[in-house]
Amino acid sequence: GMLGHEVTRRLGDCGHYRVVVVDLCLPSAARVLEAVEAYHVADLARSEELDSIFAGAAAVVHTAGLVDLTADTARTWNAHCVATARVMDAAERQGVRAVVLTSSIGAVTSPYVTHPQMDLPADYLPPGHDSTFPHHSSYGATKLQAEQSALRRHMPGRLGVCALRMPMIFGIDDPLVVAPLLSGALDRVPDMPGPPLVEFCYVENAAAAHVAALAALISEEEEKEEEVATSSCRPRVGGRA
Repeated sequence: GMLGHEVTRRLGDCGHYRVVVVDLCLPSAARVLEAVEAYHVADLARSEELDSIFAGAAAVVHTAGLVDLTADTARTWNAHCVATARVMDAAERQGVRAVVLTSSIGAVTSPYVTHPQMDLPADYLPPGHDSTFPHHSSYGATKLQAEQSALRRHMPGRLGVCALRMPMIFGIDDPLVVAPLLSGALDRVPDMPGPPLVEFCYVENAAAAHVAALAALISEEEEKEEEVATSSCRPRVGGRA
């Protein structure tokens, strides 16, 4: 996917990660990255191969999902809740130390946005989020369920977990905004009356956030393992959205 490819490229460019990719299909020749040691084909919601793929891995960046506000609940449940649970299960069994999960700001701003998304605290949870919050789509509902279930797996010193709630991501390969603009189907970026409520994020910035979160999470887990107190004033990311 657009975000996963950019995260992979950045991890490879860092020079100190050995990168393996898991996706629904192999990339085209133009999108194969030299820094990737192996590409594996697997459906995260069904594959029995995750344990063998994760064997020896120190960290997992889980960007897979279904960006479709009209998809039925069965599809989004499999893509988000089932796939994330299977990723987390395999990560625990294989001794993975850190998992960074791509979540969505749409998980907590359904069914309608009344305030600019950037005004919300990063780890905001709406009233009734665990049972009665009236999600507008199964996308938002299952994204929140997957995020919260993953964060509950956080075990300091054993498995660090954090979730990044991304706004609308756009980029050259974006089919929702950029492609319609290039084709002429849209003549401008969609907007709303009044102050902007939905935030946009360029895909390279979104990927940079994932790589930074991964580095912070690994650092926290190493500190916990060595029982060294952190000297940084930066808030810890483990166990948080």
